[in-house]
Amino acid sequence: MTLFLVLGGIGLGFFVLSLLLGDVFEALHIDFGGEFLSTAAIAAFLGAMGFGGAIGLALGVAGPVAWVIALVCGLSLGILTALALRQLKRAGGGDPVRTADLLGRTGRVIEDIPADGYGVVTVSRGGHPTRLNAKAAEPIRAGTLIEVVAVLSPTAVRVKHGEPLTPPAPDPGIAPYPREHPEEPE
Repeated sequence: MTLFLVLGGIGLGFFVLSLLLGDVFEALHIDFGGEFLSTAAIAAFLGAMGFGGAIGLALGVAGPVAWVIALVCGLSLGILTALALRQLKRAGGGDPVRTADLLGRTGRVIEDIPADGYGVVTVSRGGHPTRLNAKAAEPIRAGTLIEVVAVLSPTAVRVKHGEPLTPPAPDPGIAPYPREHPEEPE
């Protein structure tokens, strides 16, 4: 039983190591076969094999049967872990959006762009909204559609003016037209 518990402990140690440091083999640039021989899959195999065999012996099965139980448990959990890792890597969401990919895309000003400085725009690509600092030839108000015409840096673009998404709300403190003779109270 001690051998099984040691194997389970080694598997548990590998698991903790993979949680703290990530995939050790990947960090060392060692590729043993992708997800199937990753640190997590090996940890799952050794842990399940060790503790599965120990449980088999504790239940009173013979030594060779305990080894079969250990191998079945280890292979099952190791393969399930590898398949889960493969699925997680595939569901990663694709490549990140680069600023250069936003050329020609339309977006919206979310903070006014002054004549002599930067404002903030949001531009989407592939469903990923990206906030960027933006400069323009003329001032552009928040809520205005823009088009990205140049990349200035990884976090800044030059834009050109478009049509506002919604007309600006009137200022409630300003009358729509001046009154020449205000009415006196009754």
